[in-house]
Amino acid sequence: MPVRGKISEIRGTVVKASGMGKALMNEMVKVGELGLIGEVVRLEGDSAYIQVYEFTTALMPGEPVVGLGSPLSVMLGPGMMGNIYDGLQRPLSFIKGHTITRGYSADPIDTGKKWKFIPSAKKGDMVNEGAKVGYVDETDLIRHYIIIPPGISGQIADVEPEGEYSVNDVIIEIKEGDKKHSVSMVQKWPVRVPRPFLGRIASSEPLITGQRVIDSLFPIAKGGSVAVPGGFGTGKCLLPEEHVITDLGPVSLAELWSMGNNEFSSEEGSVRSLKVNVTSLKNGALIHSESAAVFRDRSSSMVRIRTSNGREMVVTPAHRLWKITENGMTETPAACLRAGDGLVEPSAKWELGELEVDKIDKVEVEYGKFDVYDLVVPNGQSFVGGSTRAAIYNNTVLLHQIASWANSKVVVYVGCGERGNEMVDLLKTFPKLSDPISGKPIMEKSVMVANVSNMPVAAREASIYVGITMAEYFRDQGYDALLLADSTSRWAEALREISGRLEEIPAEEGYPAYLASRIASFYERAGVFRTLGGDSGSVSVVGAVSPPGGDFTEPVTTHTLRYVKAFWLLDPNLAYSRHYPAVNWVSSYSAYSEQLEKWWSDNVAPDFSEIKRRVLDILYREDELRNIVRLLGPEVLPEEEKLVLETAGMLKDEVDRYTAPKAQYQLMKLIITFYQKGREKILAGSTVEQLKSGEAYMQILRARYNLRSDEIYEELMKKVMSI
Repeated sequence: MPVRGKISEIRGTVVKASGMGKALMNEMVKVGELGLIGEVVRLEGDSAYIQVYEFTTALMPGEPVVGLGSPLSVMLGPGMMGNIYDGLQRPLSFIKGHTITRGYSADPIDTGKKWKFIPSAKKGDMVNEGAKVGYVDETDLIRHYIIIPPGISGQIADVEPEGEYSVNDVIIEIKEGDKKHSVSMVQKWPVRVPRPFLGRIASSEPLITGQRVIDSLFPIAKGGSVAVPGGFGTGKCLLPEEHVITDLGPVSLAELWSMGNNEFSSEEGSVRSLKVNVTSLKNGALIHSESAAVFRDRSSSMVRIRTSNGREMVVTPAHRLWKITENGMTETPAACLRAGDGLVEPSAKWELGELEVDKIDKVEVEYGKFDVYDLVVPNGQSFVGGSTRAAIYNNTVLLHQIASWANSKVVVYVGCGERGNEMVDLLKTFPKLSDPISGKPIMEKSVMVANVSNMPVAAREASIYVGITMAEYFRDQGYDALLLADSTSRWAEALREISGRLEEIPAEEGYPAYLASRIASFYERAGVFRTLGGDSGSVSVVGAVSPPGGDFTEPVTTHTLRYVKAFWLLDPNLAYSRHYPAVNWVSSYSAYSEQLEKWWSDNVAPDFSEIKRRVLDILYREDELRNIVRLLGPEVLPEEEKLVLETAGMLKDEVDRYTAPKAQYQLMKLIITFYQKGREKILAGSTVEQLKSGEAYMQILRARYNLRSDEIYEELMKKVMSI
């Protein structure tokens, strides 16, 4: 019999209900006539305090509250791959219109779809919890194994033959003494309870991301955890006076902002909905698209770019423009552009869709306090603007490098309270990405949880647990799962708000006293495990942290660093000085380096650790010399220290898309050998400029694009050795 009560008090997203004495802690309830989803977070006598995961506007005292008899749980089974959920695992693909109506509910998995089940167990077999008894080929990339739910063991009394079944059909019956258990393709699991396992395994294999600064210098092991902190405000792009080409003619971003409505503000900035036709770039051609929203924020620096054809663009350092490279058109952050680079821009006849290459004459960085704007163009990835010569501006696109290239079998992405425009871009662009190994769409191995900053705060708190529970489920099938949480700061803010509504005594900066233990319990669910079925599987956690004002001493960042073993600091100063990806090599660290040395030695090169040590030494020395260069200029340095600066520049890359582990080592070995031979030449009287004029120097710079075989590497090494 479900518990029934009535609303007695409403405190924002926390509701107090009377008549709930028999309710259970963490029990799910439906609140009000609309049936809003909530969770019991405190019991006091006959009353229950309920955390409501939807807006409580228009709720009234006296409305009913009904217990559902179980905690917040997720449905796990075939049909998850490629799906997009909200923070409560409600499928967004079933929504009619553009918004989630309050009280909306739907099965997370399509219960009507038939799947071809292939049994691997037979009648009479003894099976334990976690055992694989069959499989469904869910996608071309994922074979979805049907596993016995935790807590069930015994002898198979009956198993259905190979055939088409829905996820709720009983496919196996297990006899355990006098009991019989019916097993289907799905199981439910409470998200706040880690799924059980037999034991932990020490990880000895890296999670390869393809980013040289990460894999080679600050690696993460499979089953590891890493924090990626970075400040707010790095994604917006243009100044308010910049014009955009619309169906109304050229209109400044400030004017577009004034035309918008339904403004929403948060710590990240402000957004207004806006419908206006703009010219945009899609698939290499100029088309007409409709803008959905305009954003406003602040930035502490801008990049001013002047071109030979008279264009002048002022954008944030993180803003991407279309640069011409050996591989065609490549989106490149403005902080990585240099004089001499060619940009793809509309020609004088751009109305006809023609494009031209415009050479950059000058790049300058300006510091101050700037109001900056961004425009969302759903049907394209850019818009055309400019008051003199038209230029192509790309709106903020989240590329998700690690999700695209990491050597994990399953990716679970949780957008926990991020900006609406970032999530829109993600939902538009991520399904178009391909798995680099198979060439299949990356969504065939991905599950996405979309919970943006203007959704109810309480739902952010649930979304993290929903995501990691789904990752654990695939771990239990023997897969390596990768969880990307963006951002845990938003999750912590939800904890702070809920704690305030419950009138709990606050700790530092208003966060609850149990913040540290909640962060610890989340990251502790990462690791390599021996599953109940006897396989090994892993969950790797990459948690983005967004400290307000870039203050890394605030509580969320501080506590996170206590429980993760790797730290990739995204330093805006590096981005402004044209270093991308902007992982700071002085402040970043990885405690996994030592345990992964054997893997690199056995699988890549015996001297990998020594080469890595020399690379870090050069980068540290270069960082020290930068202060002298800023004050006095590079001319005052002796030739040997100029060589250090030049070598560090060779070690960095403008945009590091993907480099295989062996190629990472070979590039570092070539550069370190160049440094050693160059140092010998300098001691003999040569200069750095003479070394740079040699063929070996240019060959190494090109090697990052054409180092595709051992033969090419050996040929380059001979040229370097002959300096």
